[in-house]
Amino acid sequence: AQILDFLNGRCSLEEASEKAITLTRTYIRRQMTWLRSFPDLHWIDMENKSPELIAEEAAILLLPEVSP
Repeated sequence: AQILDFLNGRCSLEEASEKAITLTRTYIRRQMTWLRSFPDLHWIDMENKSPELIAEEAAILLLPEVSP
């Protein structure tokens, strides 16, 4: 929407960019608030991890343990 405003001459590119950043941050805050409402939510730290390790951690959380 912000790019369309710029392309239609309703604002400058800088204004469109600033508004997009502000709206994105607002959206992130709303999503984080919503996610905190799930008490059983498990967060997986993805920083500096390989996709394989992330998938392994997710599988441990999602798949029931197999009994011997």
